[in-house]
Amino acid sequence: MIANILDGKPADGGTNNTTLIVCPASLCIQWFKEIERHTEKDALGEIMIYRGASRTYYSDPMKALSKFNVIITSYTEVTKSYPQLPQPLQYVTGQHQRDWWEKQYREQQGVLHRINFRRVVLDEAQMIKNHTSKVSLACRALHSKYRWALTGTPIQNKVEEFFPYLSFLKVEHTGSYATFKTNYCKKGSKVALDRLHAILDKIMIRRTHSDEMFGVPLAKLPNLTTKTVTVEFNATERAIYKIVRTRFIAQIKIFAKAGPLNKSYRGILVLYLRLRQLVGHFLLIQKTIMELLEAEDLEKLWRLTEKEVQRNSGSRDAQFEGSEPCQGFEQATFSSDSAVSNRPSRGNRGAPQSADEDVDWLNLTSFCLPWGQRGGQDLGHSNCVPLCRVRGRRRSPGSSGLASRGCHRRWCL
Repeated sequence: MIANILDGKPADGGTNNTTLIVCPASLCIQWFKEIERHTEKDALGEIMIYRGASRTYYSDPMKALSKFNVIITSYTEVTKSYPQLPQPLQYVTGQHQRDWWEKQYREQQGVLHRINFRRVVLDEAQMIKNHTSKVSLACRALHSKYRWALTGTPIQNKVEEFFPYLSFLKVEHTGSYATFKTNYCKKGSKVALDRLHAILDKIMIRRTHSDEMFGVPLAKLPNLTTKTVTVEFNATERAIYKIVRTRFIAQIKIFAKAGPLNKSYRGILVLYLRLRQLVGHFLLIQKTIMELLEAEDLEKLWRLTEKEVQRNSGSRDAQFEGSEPCQGFEQATFSSDSAVSNRPSRGNRGAPQSADEDVDWLNLTSFCLPWGQRGGQDLGHSNCVPLCRVRGRRRSPGSSGLASRGCHRRWCL
């Protein structure tokens, strides 16, 4: 495309020499760098990235932008330039609505829709595949002599998605959306499909890795290599996986007793999906785990985590250098009052909490370190996570442990 822009420059003295490149905002800088990389200095003239953060006010913005040979902008800016006006209710007939729209459009359109560009290039053109979307209407309303639509996925769901491309490219005999569907997308019609193929053969250029130019492949890609890396669970992760897998097997057995499994295949596939997510990281199915774990499961996990911390105690100090370690983990258990007596004081946990919001702080370190902060709220200790106690139920005097409050099935974050 850069070669086409360079080769298609107008003769000296031409007034219509600006190319507008529309792409996702994240690619604007990439386009700018690619033009600098593949062309000699000033070969394309002045280049500008037009976006809201750098918008400058001119007495004559059309004249100012027309001085640039290449303008790179985003789909968002094109949409902003297109008038978004509600249709007045008093205009009932189609002619009155069209007259009103033409008048308002001329007065309200932005600078990008006032300039008659030499060339408009849509990168990632699948952005306009929905013919009723604002971005599609805005892009198709741009004025230019030449038009290009670049995309690696011209069609994603149905052949009707070709309509916005043909409408943008001003292809003859496209017509309205209803006409296009009748002429080119009629289900079961070989004639309609042949018509569409005939048009695409004339307007579409398809490039593949096997294509050559001057006897040289367009792209030389390295051979595909496959490498399998086996990653072992640690003790805590394996324990969580076994617990979840056992509960899922029990659920499938319930499905089997209720009737034929083919009626519950969706639920079974969801369980398989959750196991695959769990292999990636158990926090991906945090809600599911919270619903499955019982008191004895939590007790087992805490003990495994304690062993993991003790095993990695040498590296833990280096990992959390500069942060205050949490107090009361080594002595914390679920079978004695030490889980309460050894927890950090309220003064170290931020704002005071009522008895109905009692929280025990335990150091999980490698088990669930990311939970140290949640929702932008500092939980007081970067290495700690709160274990929820049910609200509204006060701890009875002298009681301790998870069973005393009945909230041992969930973590409340």
